[in-house]
Amino acid sequence: MPRNRISSHAYILAKCERLEVEYEDMVKLIKPLLQQYNAGKRDRGNILTLVRVQGGKQQIRRRFLEMVRNMDKFTDHDRAVFAYAVACTDWFEEKSDMLLEQMKNKVEDGEEMVYILQGAYLNDEPMTDSTINNELHLSDGTFGRKKKDAIVLYGDLILEYAIRREKEDIEKGLIDPPDFKL
Repeated sequence: MPRNRISSHAYILAKCERLEVEYEDMVKLIKPLLQQYNAGKRDRGNILTLVRVQGGKQQIRRRFLEMVRNMDKFTDHDRAVFAYAVACTDWFEEKSDMLLEQMKNKVEDGEEMVYILQGAYLNDEPMTDSTINNELHLSDGTFGRKKKDAIVLYGDLILEYAIRREKEDIEKGLIDPPDFKL
């Protein structure tokens, strides 16, 4: 089992390096999105009266990319409000499901990582970490690392998808290039 974690962790770190994003920065950006997922599904109408993301998918994607590339420019509050609003969009669940399917095959323990994210954040009734950990029979340290790796891999896949879609839209002339590096 530790061999899978190490190889998965090494893969995730290499992916972060290739995408030019810090591992811990990805945790700071993606964890609030996962935490708000169920609230976004359950209380969408009420939340949208308080918090709204300006624009459509392209503008939201650009804002996400800007947050990734300029983490210091945004506060924890900025990231949390953005995550809360994105979790309320009518398309986030579909995109999330697509990325979770990809996660299963990216690393040897991808299915376990998906199980952790679904159990902790994405199921209608999230489970406690200790419940998930007991089901997986992991040590507390291994579970904590694996959960963090799952968050980062999920974020890396979002980033990779966002960059690809952004480049496609730029090539089609639908949007102007950003003033930051993709």
